[in-house]
Amino acid sequence: MRGQLSAEMIILVAVILAVVAIVALSMTSTANKGSAAIGNQSDQILNHTSDIVSNFSAQVPATQPVAELAAK
Repeated sequence: MRGQLSAEMIILVAVILAVVAIVALSMTSTANKGSAAIGNQSDQILNHTSDIVSNFSAQVPATQPVAELAAK
């Protein structure tokens, strides 16, 4: 009978589906950890950039024209 599935075939399909589910969960966990690491790095970069801009702004007087700064 060609249309019938054997018990071995059903077990094999169940094992393959279980392996796929485990791999998917593992990849999801890894992606979440990577996302958190990227978020932390982005926050650090933004904070560092903010510090640089604030330090630069403190060094340049607000009343000094840009043309005078370029001439220096």
